[in-house]
Amino acid sequence: MVTSTASAEAQAFKAQVESKIQALLAEFADGTELTVGGVISEVKHHRTRNGDSMAFVALESLADKVEVTIFPRVWEQVKDVIVQDALVIMDVKVERTAARGGGQGNGDSGDQETVKRQCEVARPLDKARKISQRRLELAAEGRKKMEEIVSAPPPQVYKAPRLHLEMDAPLASEANLAELRKVLEQYRGPQEVYLHLTGRGEERCVFLGSNFRVSSRPVSGRCRAS
Repeated sequence: MVTSTASAEAQAFKAQVESKIQALLAEFADGTELTVGGVISEVKHHRTRNGDSMAFVALESLADKVEVTIFPRVWEQVKDVIVQDALVIMDVKVERTAARGGGQGNGDSGDQETVKRQCEVARPLDKARKISQRRLELAAEGRKKMEEIVSAPPPQVYKAPRLHLEMDAPLASEANLAELRKVLEQYRGPQEVYLHLTGRGEERCVFLGSNFRVSSRPVSGRCRAS
């Protein structure tokens, strides 16, 4: 049972790290050059309309998994290196493009941006060349951004206070409740409303539902907020 719990926690942590890394990668501008490395976990071969060979490669590390596109020109140069389970280093370029058709019935008719990583050079890890000063600087910037994303506090979610109304149970007639409903409809807002029916030493609390949320302005005589 402990092993199962630990495994679940590890998977959750990995998913969190992956989402953070994907968010970081999405921030890079079009044309940004990156160096990435990992194990090739999947190779999808493809042919263009002209019959040229290319591939989509899944590159996986301890922290994340990214897809890299290798177009025909580069594929002819690196195809001997791109094999399943190979440990490789790639120089990739970020390409950001806007595609039409983002609406799909949800009312959003704007463009949708896609982010691709195009392989420029690939080589086995044991033949990796010395990293240039510029790439070291880019890596440092990437680490700094990652630290900022991971350490950033969660966004503050405003939660409106609840409004509690009290009514003597014998007065909770259909006519009085209808009148209360009319009053609440005049003060629509974010606060949830709870009606407390009291009588004979007992109290019953009823949530009036999302259709009867109100603003913080006074609604009726006897009320309390929490």
